[in-house]
Formats: sequence, structure tokens, C-alpha cells
Amino acid sequence: MNWIWKFLSICLTISLVAPDKCIIDESLRANNLATKTPYEYTFDPNANVEFPKNCEPSKIWLVSRHGTRYPSKKGIDAINHVLPGFLNSLTKSKLCAKDIELLEKWQPENLSPNHAKKLHAEGEKELLLMAERFQLRLKSLLEQDYHEDNFKFRATNTQRAEQSQFHFATGLFGRKEAYKIKYEDPIEPFDPVIRFYKGCQKWKAQVKHNISSLIEQRLFESSLTFKKELLEPLSEIFQEDINLNELEAIWVGCNFGQAWQPQKLSPWCGILTEHQRNLLEYRENLEYFYVDSYGHHLNYDQACVLMQDVFESFKESRNSTFYFTHSGTILKFLAYLNVNNPDVKPMHDNFDAAHKWTTSHFDSFASNVAFVLLSCDKVGMFLNEKLTVMPGCDDIWCQFEEFENLYKTSKKVCDFHQICDSQHSDDHYISDDDRF
Repeated sequence: MNWIWKFLSICLTISLVAPDKCIIDESLRANNLATKTPYEYTFDPNANVEFPKNCEPSKIWLVSRHGTRYPSKKGIDAINHVLPGFLNSLTKSKLCAKDIELLEKWQPENLSPNHAKKLHAEGEKELLLMAERFQLRLKSLLEQDYHEDNFKFRATNTQRAEQSQFHFATGLFGRKEAYKIKYEDPIEPFDPVIRFYKGCQKWKAQVKHNISSLIEQRLFESSLTFKKELLEPLSEIFQEDINLNELEAIWVGCNFGQAWQPQKLSPWCGILTEHQRNLLEYRENLEYFYVDSYGHHLNYDQACVLMQDVFESFKESRNSTFYFTHSGTILKFLAYLNVNNPDVKPMHDNFDAAHKWTTSHFDSFASNVAFVLLSCDKVGMFLNEKLTVMPGCDDIWCQFEEFENLYKTSKKVCDFHQICDSQHSDDHYISDDDRF
């Protein structure tokens, strides 16, 4: 009988150590990842474009965020050094053997600080396929051989933006021709059109570097909701106290892992419930709303320079203008256009009412805004490739005169220096938009 008692004792030990149910569900995908959301989660591949009778596309102006990238050096350090700390102590956690195996297998190899914020292979694909779809929708405009008099390309002075530009050009003309294109030189120390905010002294003083811009986020981090619904449940799973730095590392492994492989669940997303991911997404959005969007009028007032450039480009002889930039530009421009203006202002204590305003829906990797001018003097606005009614316009294809009236301030009196209270930037190098 001794062997029976030994067997039962072993079974009891296993039942106490190993959970009955695994946490990670590989059939799911995490699609609420704020500004690190994969582009294929946000655009509609079946979005059709119908043109008014006897109208053809005559010009396009597009500004696109770069595609999916690698994390910052801080993010890479989190993946290479903070997450392995979890892996070393997983045997005492409440994760099943399969969960632990998935987390251990995920750990990227050869990820070094040299990769920091460079374009990922997934980002190359995003831009190439985007260009092919625009070409398919606007055949009469974009199905033509490259000629530098017709096409303008410019990116910010960053590897991820310049490579996004190259792969977009590849989608239009093929790789061999993309190497021959005359790309405009990046403007330093900042581009006054496509990264204008880097030269806005008033914005940097009153918003970007003002601690008050992060008050709502800090209050949310110290809230009972954040503690009870995020930190404590995760601490219970790992059987050790999780701090904010470690939570951020889990979030980095989650959103970059998901962005690099959109069709496969990142296991670091899998250990979070959908509600927990929504809370982490909301935490990020509380920063973006106040630093880059509707939270301060300075954020979007200065974005008039982009609309001014739209009007100027429509006057020129060239028919296509393509810009490649960053999240900060897209968010400010969307707010200037009054797109996705929320009824409820996101704050630390109104998650249930305000979490629907989320960058996951409109500022993913490779997010973009385009204006297309038709031969019949009508203008259409494309948001992430979808033809969308402009706020203030009566029709999806806006009469050019109505379009001018909507943005007449930009067309005539967009005074960037007056808005920003500066004639030049004192900062020759400004840190990138995102910490991760």
C-alpha cells in the first residue's frame, strides 16, 4: 500500500503547484495596443472608392506615419533584461507549463540596442502593400512610370521614416525603380512641415516638458483601479509583487511582439486579460490626448502648416506628394481636422465613459491621412485608406470651395511663429516622441 500513498502524495503536490487551466489562449489576438497597434488591424482592405460621374483623381497629398518598428533602447532593455527576470521565477508562478513554454520561446534573439527604433520587416510590408492599394484605387493617377516632376517624396531624418518612404515607393514602382527615385533631402534639425512641433518652443514649454500634461496619467497609475485590476492580479499570477517598471516591460513585450507578428498572439499579451490590456491602453492614451491631441489647443493649432502644404501642393504641377513621419504629427493633424473628437474628455477617473477615444483605432503603426483632388474640383479625405467625410463638409467628396472655406485659416494666415512664439528652435536635438 505504500506505493499508493506515494502516488497520491505526488498527485497532490502536482495539483498544488500546477494550475488546472492555462491562461494564454493562442487563438486570440490583442488588437488594443494604442500607438503600437499593427496597421493591418486598423485599415479596411475592402474599402471601395466610388468617384462622382465624369470625375477622375488628378492629385494626391499623403502624410504617413512610419511602419512597425523596433522598440527604443529602453524598450529593448526591458525585453532583454527585465522580462528574463520573470522567466527565471516562473516555476513558482500560477502559469501552466504550456504558458511558461510560450513565454520562454518568445524571447527574441539578437535584439540589440543597434535596432532601436529602426523599421521592422513588418513595417516594410505595411508600407509596400499600402502603396499597392492606393495605386489600385487611384489607377489613373498612380499607375504611371516614375518621373521626378510628378512625384514628391520626403521623410524625416530617421531611418524608420526614410525606409518607410523607400518601401512605399517600392509598392508603387517596384524595388529596382525605387532605388532610382529622387527623394528630397531630410530637413534638419527638424522638418517645419512634417515634424513641425519639434520647432514649437511654446508647445515644448507649455505641453511637452510640462509635468501637468501627465497629471491624468499619473493619477490613473496611483488609482485603486490600477492597483486592484492590474498590479495585484498580475502579482498573484507571478507570485511576486509587480511594480510599474515591470508592468511596462510586460506591455512592451506584448505590443511589440503583437506588432511584429500580427497573425500570432504575443504570449506577453496572452497573460493579460482584455480588460487589463484596455487599462494599459488607456494609460498610454492619457498621455497622447494631452501631449499630442485635443488636450491642449497648442497641439493642433500648429498643425495648420500641414493643411497649408496641402493647398500649396494642389497648386503645383506635380500630381503626387508623399510624406513619411511620426505619431506626433498624425495625432496633431487629426485633432486639427477635428477627427475623432471625443464627447467625453479622458481623465484618470472616467475610464468607463472615455476609453473609447483610443489611438488603437486611428494612430497605429503606418497610420495615414491623404487628400485626393478630383478633376471636377472636389476633394476627398482618406483616413487609413478609407474615404471619410470631412468634419464640416456636406458630402464625402467635398466641393473645393467648401474645402477652402473649412480650412481658410491654414490657406491664408497660418503663422507658425506667432502660434509657437518663436522664430527658431534652441534645441538642435529633440528626443523622439515615444519612450518605448
